[in-house]
Amino acid sequence: MQNQTKTNLRYRLKSLVNTFVTGGMEPSKASLSISLGFLWGVFPLVGTSAVLCTASSLFFRLNMAIIQAVNYIVYPIQLALLLPYFYIGAPFTGFTINGTSIDKIGEFSFSLNSLAEISGDLLFIAINMLLGWLLLAPLASFIIYLVSKRVLTSRQSKVGVIDNNDHNSKS
Repeated sequence: MQNQTKTNLRYRLKSLVNTFVTGGMEPSKASLSISLGFLWGVFPLVGTSAVLCTASSLFFRLNMAIIQAVNYIVYPIQLALLLPYFYIGAPFTGFTINGTSIDKIGEFSFSLNSLAEISGDLLFIAINMLLGWLLLAPLASFIIYLVSKRVLTSRQSKVGVIDNNDHNSKS
């Protein structure tokens, strides 16, 4: 009797954790929420990821809490990847940062000429980072999707196995 109570308690706890993690949705949808949260969370244009996550969540009918939580968790990774994104994208555009570009931004005179130059440099920097992101993030996001789907599916099957054992012992 005590063993059955432990099994029931263990089942309820695992079921509760599974429902909390997946939001009651199937593992593929929860995995898609996790991978898109990562994909948009490391997007190189800082400040846009929350909007992109929200749009993806609404479009694909995903769990908003999961996608935004992953987005916020990977924020430090986003900042750490800005420079690598730039250097990965630079060979495709031929644009590099030289000392004069950085000096211009540091001086920041208010003439329209220097403002146009700085804006152009920032545009090329953003393009380089987007290219670097396009080369790395989708593959990483796909790998995260596959791993998280496997983990969530195995978690769900373990809960199902306990459920079947409970029903067999009651019969």
